Amino acid sequence: MDYPAVQILGIVGWLVLIFGGMLCDAALLLYLRRPLRGVHRRFRAIAHRQVKGRHLLMVTGLFLGAHAVLSTLIPTGDMGWQVIVNTLSFHWIVLLFVTAYCGVRRVPWESLFGPTSGAAYVAGLLAYLAAVPVVLMHSALVNSLLRLAGITPTMQPVVELLSKHPAPTTFIYLVLVGCVIAPAAEEIYFRGMLLPVLMREMTPLGGVIVSSLIFAVAHMHATSAPALFVIALACSAVYISTGSLVAAFTTHAVFNIVNMLLAILFLAQ
Repeated sequence: MDYPAVQILGIVGWLVLIFGGMLCDAALLLYLRRPLRGVHRRFRAIAHRQVKGRHLLMVTGLFLGAHAVLSTLIPTGDMGWQVIVNTLSFHWIVLLFVTAYCGVRRVPWESLFGPTSGAAYVAGLLAYLAAVPVVLMHSALVNSLLRLAGITPTMQPVVELLSKHPAPTTFIYLVLVGCVIAPAAEEIYFRGMLLPVLMREMTPLGGVIVSSLIFAVAHMHATSAPALFVIALACSAVYISTGSLVAAFTTHAVFNIVNMLLAILFLAQ
């Protein structure tokens, strides 16, 4: 059977990621011979960040209100407008809120979300590679169970919209949101704000699990929920271990970039 070059490129890409992730896992196991050393100190550092429950409630109320208002203005059943409404009412609201809060209160980013050094980006990339094998195995298992239950896996709304060959401006907006805006806003909300609050209200491990479940469920897409849950755990782990939200953002951004590239390659066949 002859395979298109694009399909071969996609398969090779996945194999590189899988083996790269396995090597990264092995290296981390050798390096972190005592992975739980200092874990309580790291938990406390995240739980005692300056983010308060009222901040979480404020930004949640803002994006729910914005979503309710904008939803009344979009054409019914128009997926493109629905994606735009979701990004405007959540991602942009979160980014604007944090920017305004830091500016008005003169609160430095580092006091809320940790350092922004280059090492954080490297840690985020390593966390993504380490999570790849687990993401693939977990997703394959759950998708098989869904098929056995008679549920057909579906594409995410953004990927489905890309499959309809949108206008160049829409395409650029989707790529920008998927690769930069969404990872930044979602990490600020779910790891930077929700996680510390939950860690204070319950056990630290419980906070990690619950915030990751909420992250997966919030995307409202059953097929991708397993992968989202695993990558959320990876983002939480790298945030706690480094103390830097930039590391979690990098993990999330690389995850989205790779998935979007693979989706574009698949749709180009």
